[in-house]
Amino acid sequence: MAYMLGVSLLTLLVVLYDWPRIQKNQVKERAVFTTLTLLGWLILLLVKLFPNMPGTTQLITAIYKPLSAMLN
Repeated sequence: MAYMLGVSLLTLLVVLYDWPRIQKNQVKERAVFTTLTLLGWLILLLVKLFPNMPGTTQLITAIYKPLSAMLN
């Protein structure tokens, strides 16, 4: 629980530091900043909550394994 609170606090501090530095007319930059920050925060919490969660390599293998079987 303390880990999640610490990560959330650090994420909030990063947002509070960087958000005012992105100009208001930079809508795309703000959208990318928000998206990447939320995705990073979410992935970090998911890895902590579910340490045995399969990684991206296993996901790609699961997707392409049937395709490689069809090609052979």
